[in-house]
Amino acid sequence: MHLLLPLFYSLTLVWFYVILAEAGYCWLKVNKNGRCTTFFGGNVSRQDCCSDSRANTAWTPQDLSSGQLFYWTVFGGGVPCQPCKDSCVHVKCSSGKVCSLRKGKPICVCRPKCPKRKRKLGAVCGNDGNTYKHVCKLLKVGCRKNTKLEVAYFGSCQDNSCQNIICSGKKTCLLDQNFEPHCVHCRNNCSAKRRYVCGSNNVTYSSRCTLRKAACFKGMAIKESYRGHCKVNASCETIRCNKGRSCLMNLKTGIPLCTRCPPTCPLVRTNFQCASRNQTNFSWCQMMKESCRTGIVVGTKSSLLCSGELKTYILLS
Repeated sequence: MHLLLPLFYSLTLVWFYVILAEAGYCWLKVNKNGRCTTFFGGNVSRQDCCSDSRANTAWTPQDLSSGQLFYWTVFGGGVPCQPCKDSCVHVKCSSGKVCSLRKGKPICVCRPKCPKRKRKLGAVCGNDGNTYKHVCKLLKVGCRKNTKLEVAYFGSCQDNSCQNIICSGKKTCLLDQNFEPHCVHCRNNCSAKRRYVCGSNNVTYSSRCTLRKAACFKGMAIKESYRGHCKVNASCETIRCNKGRSCLMNLKTGIPLCTRCPPTCPLVRTNFQCASRNQTNFSWCQMMKESCRTGIVVGTKSSLLCSGELKTYILLS
């Protein structure tokens, strides 16, 4: 028995050093330059690191010092690493992607399921405002960019009109306050409870729900101007707005509007709007801020730049 103890300790020591030798760094993916930067875990054996179903996992033996790791990560374009897999066997890709061998390495590429009949439906407008040749192209772009890209409606993207827009299912085309079309579900049922509101078209509705329902079926945005029945010759002096809302006058319709004034607007140079006073504002938020400053509603005339105005914009902080 005593003779077996040295052998037992020797085998244990060998096993311990083998485990240490197998320890290394696990990485989530290999970059295009064959190096790794996305760290997953340390002191991990190759077997444990490579036992997952990801296509691009990699491993590095733990023979690099902290200084070497820092150098390779910051200055060397990544740490030298060994790809775990060289085939698509046991590789599982996320929804809309399939495994494909590229230069002898498995990668998950976007190939969403999309029947050929959907390609024949023609162009679609995405919820990002871009037109795509067909729905399959849209799905592929959404997969590649990992965004929640969806079909807004069938047909090329357009402004200021619902003409030629085909909505799927039981959706109806509706122009919002910026004259941009959207395909939405119109509500058929509203509560019998009455909380009258006056619409921006000077029509009294029994509730906000019935106002939204009317706007949906009409295909044009109708805003809630103020609470209660519509009044003859209403003005900001004769109506009361709820706390936190300000009263603005719409000179075009002669109807007052209770609205929340935005405290600030992000300076994003997108979503240009041509205001009713023929001035181009950057966004709906900035038009509302201008309205609150003057006390007069600045409506949207067009979703495009005002005619002949290319360099002068209203900038509000």
